[in-house]
Order: sequence, then structure tokens, then C-alpha cells
Amino acid sequence: MLKSTLSAFLIILFVVCWIRIDSFFPPEAHADTQTSPSDSNEQDRRFLEQYHEKQFDLEDRLHKARQAKNEREVEKAERQLQKLHRQIREHHRDHSHDAHRDREQQIDQHKHRIQKMHLAAEHLEEAGLSKLADQVHRQAKQQEIHLREQIERAMHHEHRSISHHETHELLHQLRNEVRELKIEVQELKEVISDRSSDSEE
Repeated sequence: MLKSTLSAFLIILFVVCWIRIDSFFPPEAHADTQTSPSDSNEQDRRFLEQYHEKQFDLEDRLHKARQAKNEREVEKAERQLQKLHRQIREHHRDHSHDAHRDREQQIDQHKHRIQKMHLAAEHLEEAGLSKLADQVHRQAKQQEIHLREQIERAMHHEHRSISHHETHELLHQLRNEVRELKIEVQELKEVISDRSSDSEE
């Protein structure tokens, strides 16, 4: 009898402490402990800015080298551009892999916490504390709902990030094609002017 009373008391103490902690840290605090989005977004923003600056400089150098018909400079600029494109692809791949792994760990921890809450509620039920058990079950269910919402939001954000990266790649390709066309037009103009001057002679 004393043993069951003592275990019931310990369960109550645990649950009360849990509820107190949860009141200080609402569900958002548990599920949103992913690497601070503002920090990772700021790092990403800086990295992309640097990438686009380098890309613009290299494309400008490449354009000038082609106009000057400097093959060595053209090859050098093309190599550096390819290297830069590899770096951005690796950055996106590594960043998304790390973020995914961290999120998976946090989701597992949160699920484990919810299971513990349900288990504590069952112990309370067995100890005859139905009201407290119901309260803990309710809190656990709220946590489950919030966790599902967090997972859905994370998946949506991941999809948007991929789309954003693809858009950048498409814009870059279009910019290159426009540059190539401009160069071809310039070359055609030169050929036409050369031929017209030859015919005049």
C-alpha cells in the first residue's frame, strides 16, 4: 500500500513539474527549436549575395574576354564560373541535408516526449487520478497536433527553398543565353560591315 502511494506521489510530482515547465515553454518552444531560422536565413542570404557578386564579375570578365577574342582569359573565366556553380550546388545540397537531419532528430525527441506524457497519464489513471490523467492526455494531444503542423510547415518551406534555387538556376541560364546572343549579334554585325566594306572596294 505504502509502495503504491509513494509511486503515485512521485508520478503526481513528475506531472506537476512537467505541466509547470510546459507553461514556461509552450509547444512552439519544443517544436521550433530547429536552428534559429533567422540565423540560417541570414547566413544563406550572405552566401547567395557573395555568390551572385562573384558570378556577375566572372560573367563580365568572360564577356569582355570574348569581345577581345582572348581565348586564354575566356577559358580561365569559364573554369572559374564552373567552379562557382559547383560550390553553390554543394552548398545547397549540404545545407538541405544538415537541416533535414537536425529536424528529424528534433521530431524524434518531441515524439518521445509525447509518448512519455501519455505513459505518465496512464500511471495517473491507474493511481485513481482521472482528472489529472485527462489533463496530461489533452496536453500530449495538443503537442501531437502542433508537431504535425510543424512537420507540414517544414515540408512546405523545403519545397519553397528548392523552387527558389531552381528559379535562380533558370535565371542564370537565361542571362547566359542573352549574353551569348548579344555576342553573336555583335559578331554578325562585324561580319556584315566587313563584307559591305569589301564590296565597296
